[in-house]
Amino acid sequence: MSLYAAVSSTIRFRSCDSRRNGFALVVTVSLMVLLTLVAVGLLTLSTITLRGASREQVRAQRVFVEL
Repeated sequence: MSLYAAVSSTIRFRSCDSRRNGFALVVTVSLMVLLTLVAVGLLTLSTITLRGASREQVRAQRVFVEL
């Protein structure tokens, strides 16, 4: 095996390996963005729910005081 063949096969191997690493990076970042969006959506939903529950509690207290 010549030196040229050894070097060219090493370069091809590294090129393929860096593509896999790049793909893994893209998938990882995409999943992190997706999870962040889900977390923000759940926090927004819980905030809205708590706000509605607070209003209902105040409304119930007003009815109780009026009685």
